[in-house]
Amino acid sequence: MVIILAVLNGCGFGMTQTALGTYLLEISDQAAVTMSRLEVAFGAGALFMPMISSVFITQAGWEWSFGVIAVLALVNLLFWSRKAMNAAAVVSSSGHSLSATVVAIKTKKAPLPLALLAYFIGFVFLYVGLETSLINFLPSIFSEHFAIHTSNASLSVTLFWVAMIIGRFFSGYLAERIKYNRFLLLSALGAGLSLVCIPSVRHPIAAFALVLLTGLFLSGIFAILIVYANSIISGHTKQITSILIACGGMGGAVLPLAIGWSMDRISTSSTLIILAACSFLLLVCLYRIGRIVKSKAAEAAIKNNINA
Repeated sequence: MVIILAVLNGCGFGMTQTALGTYLLEISDQAAVTMSRLEVAFGAGALFMPMISSVFITQAGWEWSFGVIAVLALVNLLFWSRKAMNAAAVVSSSGHSLSATVVAIKTKKAPLPLALLAYFIGFVFLYVGLETSLINFLPSIFSEHFAIHTSNASLSVTLFWVAMIIGRFFSGYLAERIKYNRFLLLSALGAGLSLVCIPSVRHPIAAFALVLLTGLFLSGIFAILIVYANSIISGHTKQITSILIACGGMGGAVLPLAIGWSMDRISTSSTLIILAACSFLLLVCLYRIGRIVKSKAAEAAIKNNINA
């Protein structure tokens, strides 16, 4: 019964995340900044909600942590129900045009470019799997590799989330300035180099500093990737956002299994190298995306010249 309820909870969370991300992408003029702010909220929740739960657990009242979640879900339900009713009233009172709706329905969308979408899927699969693996296994890696107590090793996850939240405050503005593809390239490269360096350092404080760097580099990737994908594959915001978030969830479920196997069978150093390799594979996906975009732009230019 608990597992069934957990699955239902996961479905609800996944649909909420997808719907909210799509909604913000459709109404925002600064998509990168807006999505990075949304990711700040996700990061803050991921940092503080476990702290609240741990307080309830230590006080032997663990059931109350579920009560907090239920109350917050109810607040969200009431807020969005009221917002939906207000939106429906505005649309009906303004007579928002049936003709515009008919035109939108009749307008044919370009088919999804499957090859391009496949590399975006590969990218988000690897990224979310990498992030989830770090969250799950950083304390174990620090405890085993640096021989420190588990309570001190758990600081690595806290520092990781703090860095993620700080980085997400600025990632949208930075991505708008230096372009999405360049931002993603530098972020993936920086995260990979930071992870490669962790096994080579001897003192845990230096490793904690590298975890901070890793969190900063990874912080804006997910939000900017979704914005980047929608900017390239226009007219399919709902589909693209849903597909990428769903595939990210798959990566978050599958890749930690491989990392856990590596922790059991090989070594922590090898595990960190595998995680770094995932970061460098993100660069491969970005390279292929860039090549496909350039080839399509060249084809479009040739067609325009022929038509002219």
